[in-house]
Amino acid sequence: MAKIVILGYKPLHTNRSGYEKPLLASAKIFSDLGYEVQLLSFGNDNGHVLTRDGLKEYTIKQQYPEEGLSVLRLIDFLTLFLFGYKRSIMQLNNNVKMLEALSNENPDIIVHGDFILPHILAKYKSIHNSVKIISYSDEPKIILTSFNSIYSIPNTIRKFVPPVLLTRLKRKYVRYSSTLYNKTIAVSDAIITPTNLDKKAILRLIQHSKKIFVIPPVSVDKKDLKHPKKITSIKRVAFIGAYSFWPNREAINLIETKIAPLCPKQIFLIAGTGCPKLKHKNIQYVGYVPDIKKFFDTVDLCIAPIVTGTGMKNKIMDYFLYKKPTIGTSLAFEGYNVRNRENAIVEDDINLFYTHIYELNNDTKLLFHIQQAAHEPIKHLTETKIKSKWKIVLDYALR
Repeated sequence: MAKIVILGYKPLHTNRSGYEKPLLASAKIFSDLGYEVQLLSFGNDNGHVLTRDGLKEYTIKQQYPEEGLSVLRLIDFLTLFLFGYKRSIMQLNNNVKMLEALSNENPDIIVHGDFILPHILAKYKSIHNSVKIISYSDEPKIILTSFNSIYSIPNTIRKFVPPVLLTRLKRKYVRYSSTLYNKTIAVSDAIITPTNLDKKAILRLIQHSKKIFVIPPVSVDKKDLKHPKKITSIKRVAFIGAYSFWPNREAINLIETKIAPLCPKQIFLIAGTGCPKLKHKNIQYVGYVPDIKKFFDTVDLCIAPIVTGTGMKNKIMDYFLYKKPTIGTSLAFEGYNVRNRENAIVEDDINLFYTHIYELNNDTKLLFHIQQAAHEPIKHLTETKIKSKWKIVLDYALR
């Protein structure tokens, strides 16, 4: 029986989005396909090895080393600014305990989703040259998104930091991370991307001959589809997403400045991990929502004014699962089978979002038609189809 190790840099947390979610979901798929599966995740002391049974308990306690204002993060800032690399990542990549953990498992395939692991992967492959490495990756723009998210500085501190220093820091981060990204692609035997858009972007970048497969990061079961009551008017409009994630922050800013002010009769709800709880005019920041079903029961319309970012947006899956009429950009709907004005409204001009809200609020027939068809864009994302795609990849890696 072939063995697969799913490798993570930061703790693989079931409540996170990003690459952790599809990798965790793939564990069951690999097991169903007959492979022995082991999850390995490393925290900021690099000494802990995370096993499948202890996943939830461990990840709740273990903090991602680049979160919060810690000494380690301040050292990251300093070394990146002065020398062009991040001390914690250098420690991680060179940590012998990670190599020992992989050697103890002795996998036939390593599946991972972090572009900051090329050194450890290359070192392990030089010792065990038969191992196959499969990298799960968005397009290269994830690097800039990562910088904006990880190095977002509170406004209370930002006003004391000269813009030229932030610009220099960003330039160094992008240069360093781009090097790691390219090394990750080079050491990989196969690459998985969430959408065709990501695949095209990677193909434009890489100089290596690599096999790239497109596998959506999410799947849906018929029992997960919700059937709420008919929506007849739009009073409450929702946007969900992790507050610290830069594309979400940009979308929230657009809601604040270009959408909500033009729709004074609607209440806009902003929800997600890390979101503050406050009210401002017709915008309510409701914070983290522990019961998403209860939240969506109060929502008439969902929006996704996403203008930056990569991959498939998990929030869109939630919108469609709960059968909510949705207005979003084509980038937000990437990877979903959306037909404009059939099962969602596609609009790339943020300045026109408010016109669609008005239209749907005054056209009950169109509103109900879109709601009724809201499950259609995700019906192709079945576990069976995702499993068949992964089988092709694993067969290719082991041939």
